[in-house]
Amino acid sequence: MNNIQSCLLLIDGGGSGARARLCTIDGEVLVTGNGGPANLSTDFAAASANLHALAQSVYQQAGRPTSCWSQDYAYVALAGAGASTKRQNLINSFGFKKMQLATDVDVTLAAALGTEQDGLVAMLGTGSFFVWRNQGRVRRVGGWGFILGDECGGAWLGREVLRATIRAYDDVGPRSELTAQMLDRFEGTPKAMVPFARDAHAADFAKLAPLLVAAYEKQDEVAVEIFDRAVDMLCESIGAAADVPGQHLCFLGGLGPTYQKLMPAAYQAICHTAKGTALDGAYWLAQKEFAL
Repeated sequence: MNNIQSCLLLIDGGGSGARARLCTIDGEVLVTGNGGPANLSTDFAAASANLHALAQSVYQQAGRPTSCWSQDYAYVALAGAGASTKRQNLINSFGFKKMQLATDVDVTLAAALGTEQDGLVAMLGTGSFFVWRNQGRVRRVGGWGFILGDECGGAWLGREVLRATIRAYDDVGPRSELTAQMLDRFEGTPKAMVPFARDAHAADFAKLAPLLVAAYEKQDEVAVEIFDRAVDMLCESIGAAADVPGQHLCFLGGLGPTYQKLMPAAYQAICHTAKGTALDGAYWLAQKEFAL
């Protein structure tokens, strides 16, 4: 493996974890790997440690020493990278020949639409954001973190189901199998939810989202109400289906397929599959950035 002159490390990271691909300059995949949460604005120290561990892991799998970083390239796209004041600190800590630190928005757009296609991308993972590309101009909405925004994302859903459970417990909201299940997870009382809510990160709230999805599939009353509100908010954020650039709408993220099925018919009619994965998008952008 040492005889390969230069390699390219690609990483896509967010609140729930990070994914990596080590490949040759011409795109041949050597190894892939997964790591811990990597949102720079949520916890820079933990994100940095997780990214280093992931990079070291894939290099070890490939049998390529980390001393080769000085001759390799890295394209790393992370949630929170745009708002972080420590971007250069992270880049310097690796020591790659060239390293680009991009946002998750950059690779999401490339993964969904390629580098030229007009359209709108709805990313619905732990958090949420929306990106429009229209005649080369890019506009973004959302992605401000689940305390201030990230509506419809996994963390937001997890928080909403806990709120609904508390309302059910207080007899000011409907009770359902889902709220009972939530109470069981917290020792039968919202008192145990308080320290969880105080200390939990977005990824911890997002772990509750699959339970909400499963409850919706059973038409649980509380789950249906939460998802109905979420779909209304999505329609508001996206705007009229007729106004979507290129009539090209793409839902991405772990919750993307779930929401796509719930959208009104006018939106479903203009939905398209992504041109590639986030790591594919990172590779296409790296080719342009590093002139590979």
